[in-house]
Amino acid sequence: KVKSFRGEWGFITSDSLEGDVFLHLRDNPGLPPLSPGETVEFTVGGSERLHAENVRLLRRTSPLSELLGQICSGTVRKFSGEWGFITSPHFDGDVFVGLRSNRHLGGPLVTGDIVEFRITRDVSKEKDTFEASNVRILSPATHATTSPVLPVLPVPVPSRSRSPRKAREMATLVGKKLTGTVRSFRGDWGFVISESFAGDLFVGTRSNGHLSTSLKEGDMISFRVEIGSGKAEAVNVELI
Repeated sequence: KVKSFRGEWGFITSDSLEGDVFLHLRDNPGLPPLSPGETVEFTVGGSERLHAENVRLLRRTSPLSELLGQICSGTVRKFSGEWGFITSPHFDGDVFVGLRSNRHLGGPLVTGDIVEFRITRDVSKEKDTFEASNVRILSPATHATTSPVLPVLPVPVPSRSRSPRKAREMATLVGKKLTGTVRSFRGDWGFVISESFAGDLFVGTRSNGHLSTSLKEGDMISFRVEIGSGKAEAVNVELI
């Protein structure tokens, strides 16, 4: 288990070893910052000073009840008609998602869509159940096809990136080379912040296949803004 962690380094304890084992993110590309108590799998490297290599996080989830009201991100596992399910590294299993609570989407989601959403209670059910609301698409599935468009109802959407002001701001930056910092990154996608715009910008390996290593929180990068399928993202990403 992770005994302690600060910034980019910390210590791991194991029943198989005496004492602590040093851990640094530079020895484990793609590994996110850890928290004390998290369970990891690793190999021991080094001769003079032992350190953890090939570290893999085994569990980093919370019950949906503890995530109530929080913003999470994940992937649409399946969607048929007006409802489906989303999986996420933030919790085990999946969470229900329906158009009834997300009329602002204007149409059905597609399996493989990467989305951001808020965990809320499903008030239509008597027992304690949860659903995804305030859903916004971060990156559409590559195999998505044109779907019939439902009427867009005037439901307020608490999403900065979907606001007309944010959209206009990003449109003025398309094609320009900017610099920024990776705010967060997990798996194949994350977010970038920059002094050149407010809020954050989506970044994914799908549009940056040239990267030889995964991005991680705190990386300084250069990039260009591109808008595809109506959504802005960072492309031509290079580590600085």
